[in-house]
Amino acid sequence: MALGEDRYAVELLRVQEVVRLAPIIAVRGAPPSLLGVMNLRGRVVPVHDLGLWLHRPPATVDDRARIVVLEHQDELVGLLVSAVTDVVTLEAAHIEPPAVNLRDRASMGIARTPGAPPTVMLDATAVFE
Repeated sequence: MALGEDRYAVELLRVQEVVRLAPIIAVRGAPPSLLGVMNLRGRVVPVHDLGLWLHRPPATVDDRARIVVLEHQDELVGLLVSAVTDVVTLEAAHIEPPAVNLRDRASMGIARTPGAPPTVMLDATAVFE
């Protein structure tokens, strides 16, 4: 997943699906990262801007923007991202723990693979808390 030049990843088993932008209905009194809710085949799915959720600039909304729908214990949450880039298999040797001063509730480490920019590994379940 991309937010500007930054790259993020979540465990593929948590990804229910990736969808194009859908109409999002605002929710009064919601936190800044919660854009609202969308209808996904009859299910109401809250949608967060991943950038705002991470306290960074918001996702760029253009024809590459997507909503990554995550699943945890039969709940769904959507993350608006600027683009979905690749699905890759990572080996443990490619993942470093985050620096002590960068640890937060969402970061699980940094993936470094030859020829690719560093990718922040996110704990997908943190979005559901």
